[in-house]
Formats: sequence, structure tokens, C-alpha cells
Amino acid sequence: AKSTGARILVEPGLLEPMEWYRKAGAKQLPDFFDDVFDNPQVDKTYKPIFSIHELSSMFEAKSQDQCMQRIMLVVKNICVIPRDCPALIVGHAVTMDVASRIGQHGDTLSSEHVEDLTSYEDSTYPSDPSGQAAKLEMGVRYPPSSVMALIRNNDAPPHVLKTLPDLIPPLNM
Repeated sequence: AKSTGARILVEPGLLEPMEWYRKAGAKQLPDFFDDVFDNPQVDKTYKPIFSIHELSSMFEAKSQDQCMQRIMLVVKNICVIPRDCPALIVGHAVTMDVASRIGQHGDTLSSEHVEDLTSYEDSTYPSDPSGQAAKLEMGVRYPPSSVMALIRNNDAPPHVLKTLPDLIPPLNM
């Protein structure tokens, strides 16, 4: 960001499901963002789709499914905002998994049921990543430094989003 002049926007709405923190014994959402905003490259004027205050107030109430829907809503919104340059989302494996499902309805559906997913549809998250095995599988499918691209296929709503394979070779080793 420093060398290119890119804006760094912090979007708390991409946070993993809060249920995962509760199951690990957390009584409240950890304060992730104190140090983040000390970085001079972070745009402090950005109004996030979900604020950290909103997420903190929902910590006890939101289920994993509701949090997956939140992540999906945020990714879709980021993808359809008109801009002159690409958006880069840096997230966890769960963000990658949600983005993949937005772009191709996931790898669990047969090819005859694959349809374009538009920005107007209220899609559901088709898998259950709550178990340890599912979380491990997600981490293996999207290891650190994984890259995925979504492309908007049309300019007018409802936007159709598709994955763009092989945009950048894998960065992991």
C-alpha cells in the first residue's frame, strides 16, 4: 500500500464465526483492532459494512450459520462496489471458502445444478464447517497465502460473480 498508494480498509464483517470463539472459551470478542489502526496505511475514514462494535454486541447471539451469511454478504458487497481498480480481500480460509461458493456454488454440487449466483440472491452456506475435521479440511483446501479471484460478469445489478481460475499461481511452498 505504501508503494502503490492503495487504500487499506479494515472490514470487521469478514471475522470468523463468533461461535468458534465461544467454543474456545472466549466470553467476549477479543479486541483485534487496537494495533491495526496504528498502521498509517489504514484508511481510518472507511465506514465498514459491519463495525467491530456491531459484532461485539452480537457476540453471544449469533450462530455459525448467521455469521457465514454475514461473511457472504460482506464479500458480495465488496465485489459489486464500482471501482477503477481490483479489490484485494485478505482473509482466512473461511473467507476463501465463502468466496469460492459465491463464485461457483461450491464443489459439492453436481455440474447440472451449477447456476450463476447473483448479488440479489439470499444464498445459504451449503456446508457445515463447525466440526474439527471440516475446519481442518478448509485449512488444507485454502492454506496460508492462497489466492482466489472473483470477477463480476456484468455491470448492472443483479451482478453475477464467477471465480477466475489461475489468475495468480499459488504463493505457498
